[in-house]
Amino acid sequence: RFLYDQEDVTDDYQLHVIYILASDSEDKQYDVKGVMEDVVLTGNKYLKNKTDNQQFRLDLTKDGKLDVSFIRVDKTKEEIHETKAAADYFSAEAVMRGFYHPKKLYTIFYQDSYNDEWGQLGGVDYYGKNGITQILMGVTYLGDNPVDEGFHPHVHELLHALGFVQLCAPGAIIEDNHWGKNDHLGYGDDLMSQAKTTLGYMDRHVDGKRKEYYGHSNPNCELDFKKSAFLEPTEKD
Repeated sequence: RFLYDQEDVTDDYQLHVIYILASDSEDKQYDVKGVMEDVVLTGNKYLKNKTDNQQFRLDLTKDGKLDVSFIRVDKTKEEIHETKAAADYFSAEAVMRGFYHPKKLYTIFYQDSYNDEWGQLGGVDYYGKNGITQILMGVTYLGDNPVDEGFHPHVHELLHALGFVQLCAPGAIIEDNHWGKNDHLGYGDDLMSQAKTTLGYMDRHVDGKRKEYYGHSNPNCELDFKKSAFLEPTEKD
């Protein structure tokens, strides 16, 4: 079990995993028993199958295992339930412990539940020597759903952290132009859909028609998940 980021085996852009417990959480040791690794690898398998053979580049240890950091916060489970924005709280706790490397994308797994949420985008303003930087992290709550299905909110929230779905995407929800509610697709069957679907989590598309956020050709939407530096193999452009 590690309280800090282990020595990197690459200086490329990569995804780092953080496992969080409340002060009174029962420690199920998902980090040391390989549960977190299984969830993250399942997420990568899903991405690889639904994209052009791309997946997140993972932060690994020298022996090839997923580098998972551990945090036990000061708040109890009840206090976290009463927190207005638990994802922001967890992200801030991570940043205060040094998890803000500029070439790393962070995914947080909270072992227990938080109200009716399965996943959220967490954000925190970091005040550094060069000014203010907003750091966004994906947060997954494992308490109310099968743990092995946690790969779905894990990947979904990381796409939010990278800026998707943009409001300029053809299928984006743009009612009231409210970021945080409208950064989803209005139709079903997609990873980033807000509409209901009958497809299982492993079957949902990642921009299946290549017109919204992955491999699209919309010149008015500059972000393209296919070109993310956090994916491997990485696009030359």
